[in-house]
Parts: sequence; structure tokens; C-alpha cells
Amino acid sequence: MCYDNVGITEKARHQGVKSKTVHTWTSAYAVRNRVNGIVEDDFTCFATDVPLTSYLPSENDMAKRRDRMNIIVQRILIAHMPYFKDCPYPDHIKHEYSTQLAEKSHVVSLGVIQENPGTLEGNRHVMTKLHDYVPFPAGKAYQPIGIPVHGDAATVLGMMKAKTSKRVANTPTERLEGIWPVPGEFHRRMLYLQDVMNDMYKESKNEPGTLYNIKNKFTMKSVKAKVSDSFNHVEDLVHLATKGLVCLAAMHILNLDELSATSDADPADLHSQLQETSEKVTTFFWHQTLLTEIMNALEADK
Repeated sequence: MCYDNVGITEKARHQGVKSKTVHTWTSAYAVRNRVNGIVEDDFTCFATDVPLTSYLPSENDMAKRRDRMNIIVQRILIAHMPYFKDCPYPDHIKHEYSTQLAEKSHVVSLGVIQENPGTLEGNRHVMTKLHDYVPFPAGKAYQPIGIPVHGDAATVLGMMKAKTSKRVANTPTERLEGIWPVPGEFHRRMLYLQDVMNDMYKESKNEPGTLYNIKNKFTMKSVKAKVSDSFNHVEDLVHLATKGLVCLAAMHILNLDELSATSDADPADLHSQLQETSEKVTTFFWHQTLLTEIMNALEADK
């Protein structure tokens, strides 16, 4: 499920003392989950008993990440370098749920709830209403099955406060245990971009290579250091910098002087050259420090 605030303006047909009223209510909808994430096992344990390897990415995870990065580099080179324009475009990156997630989402509106989600009391009423849609397993009518409820940063914070205020209630339903607050995908992307901007957007015109320097070079005046103030413009800047640096690295590897350079090589040979070049570009940008820190953490946990 998902919900957010919605502003509704109520205007009087006949003008009087109070001709307009503005309401802040809640709009909610539900989406059928195409991948079953329900875990039937009720086993629980202390967090301290869970091995550190369960939290940290494994060598296999890092290898898959590198493979994905290699495919994305190939896509950038084919799309922006005429040298590789005749190469076949890499297939979509598959995963175990690709078939299920290829289906169109089934969305059901849950209507407008006449409560203000910006207040604690309003959030409690909204979550209580949404809890009516939470299912219960067969034979366990007392324990609801947790349902992810998505929202923006303010909504998730409001949900957490509402659940905290109900933590001493008598039943799991009254404690709203069937609702799991989850940040929306858009806001996760925003947080990631903000981390990128905090690390690479240094407001120094004399420091080449920073996102601030690239922004000035291409006169992208709408970009702000705070991502929430200019999300689309920041995303455009990061895409521009990423694709530009990937193409620049490939030009250096291939000893090309112009981005518009072409190739007369045989298609099979050109495809092999694309794979070799993308692997070198990936190796050049690969962040080895992260893997080293993970291995150090695992050694310290032994």
C-alpha cells in the first residue's frame, strides 16, 4: 500500500462569510504484490546472533554488481560513441523475478481518507483504516501478516511515530503490527543522489572534475546542492557526468581523438572490442576500497 497527503479546496457555491475551505486529507492506494515475500517461518533470534556475513555483500554479490556495471558501460558506449554504433545492444539485466515483474501493475484505489497525515492523531486514524486491509494467516487470527506501506520521508516518519504511540496497546491489530513503513523508491533515489552531491559537488570554480565544475561548464544553472530542490536537474547532471567520463575513458583506451570517430572493423571483431573496452573502463572506475573494507570487517568479526 501507499499513501500521501492531498490538498482539497472546498468552495461555496453562494458566497458568504466563509467562501473557501482548504482540507489536508489522505489519498491511498494498493498494488498487488507480484512476488510473494511472505515468510511462513515464525523463527526469531537476537540480532547479535546473526552472523555479520548476513549483512555484508558477499564476493558473489560484488561479482554480480561488477557484471551489471559492465553491461551499463556497454550501453553507454553504444548509445554515445559512433565507433560502436553497429554493435548489438546488451539485453535487459535478468533476475529471478524478471518474468513476474514484467507484468503490468494491478493498482486499486483505496479512496480519500478524511484525516490529516501531517498530525500524529491523523496518522493513527489513517493507519487504523489501512489496517483493515491487512490479511491474517489461516488459524492465526491474532497475528497479522505484515504489509509494506510506502511513503515519502515525512510520511514514513509519521507512520513510525504513530506506531510508537500505539506500542502498549492490547492486540497486534491495535499496535498496527501489520503495517511496515517503507520509504518510496523516489525518495531512496533522492537520498542516493544527495550522498553523491555531498561527496562530489564542491562549490569551487577552480577545482576541475567536480560536479560543480561540470555544472558551470555546461551552464546547468538549475542544479542545486540540495537535491529535493531540483531533483530532475541533479539527475541530469549526474547522468551527463557519468556518460561523459565513461566515453572519455573509452576514448583514452582506444586512442581516439574525437568522440565522433567511427570504425570499419568486422562486426564480430568490433563486438569483441566493445567487451574488452567496457571491461577496462569498469576496472578503471571500480571502487576496490569498498571490497577491502568489507573483508577487514569480516576478519575482525572472527
